[in-house]
Amino acid sequence: GTGRGSEFTLSRPPALEWPFDASAARKSQKQWANYLNSAVNRFNAINAELVLVPPGRFLMGSPLTEPCRGDEEFQHPVRFTQPFYLGKSPVTQEEFRRVMNCNPSQFQEAERPEATSRFPVERVSWYDALEFCNKLSARDGRPPYYSLTLIQLDERGFIKWGNVEVLGGAGYRLPREAEWEWACRAGTLTATAFGDSL
Repeated sequence: GTGRGSEFTLSRPPALEWPFDASAARKSQKQWANYLNSAVNRFNAINAELVLVPPGRFLMGSPLTEPCRGDEEFQHPVRFTQPFYLGKSPVTQEEFRRVMNCNPSQFQEAERPEATSRFPVERVSWYDALEFCNKLSARDGRPPYYSLTLIQLDERGFIKWGNVEVLGGAGYRLPREAEWEWACRAGTLTATAFGDSL
């Protein structure tokens, strides 16, 4: 940062250069949190933890030698210019229930819901995920990121079809594929953050 007297401004932190290790990631997170006058870890209205993901560049996709590689997973450079927050873990059954007032999961224990409350919610469609984002945005006092209209429900009462418009803004949204891979690879050269074993 630079400054004279009591004035002080932080300079924009550098982007992460892939590959990097956990120490470099933590350092970058702290620099960006300070720059944004925010925190590395934040909690939302339902107490779900969000983690700051710094910007940077990496090679998205899979090398030809990676096990279980799909033909569409060609490698190409991706660059992020802005940091973003991402949920530290998948949305749990309890978090989904608190926002949506239901739990569509097949793997739940009806007699003791607390036994599976921390399990990831499953049997959720893309439309249900968008509706979850909008309802969570409302709980946090944020505008919706998506507009869902012309909704058709299935036999369970969940959205099976709808017209989706991206409104943008500060509401919750699903991560883009590149953001998801950037966060999951966590600076490594391997298929996942924990190695090449899928």
